[in-house]
Amino acid sequence: MTPHTLIHITDADGREVVGVRLTNSDEAAWLYLSDYRRIVEDHGTPTWRLVKNGKGQSYVRFKQVDRSSRNVTVARLVAGDFERTGVRYRDCDALNLRSSNLYHVAGGGLRPKALHRSGGFRSVAGIGAELGS
Repeated sequence: MTPHTLIHITDADGREVVGVRLTNSDEAAWLYLSDYRRIVEDHGTPTWRLVKNGKGQSYVRFKQVDRSSRNVTVARLVAGDFERTGVRYRDCDALNLRSSNLYHVAGGGLRPKALHRSGGFRSVAGIGAELGS
């Protein structure tokens, strides 16, 4: 596959960040270079797209090639794909996929909507420890 078009910057903390140009938008999704490299190593370079859910929320996703062509949400790859959690953005920007901007909430993961009301906050680090990572 063709490599992504990338924009390289260094953030205020001195960490390397890349912007991955989205194919259906003039925007870029931003994440730490180390997370981007891990995703590319595991999944290659399929086309990243901005997908709207019709309820005012957007997600950066790609179709997983050669693995049932399922849609993969990039935020879950960065934050960790834990069952029965949803991934949220601290700054409400679905294009800011830096791990420091992502956190898990109870619900999601095919859990019935009525149970989402528990609404507990879990940090990415906290949920990993809780699940024995």
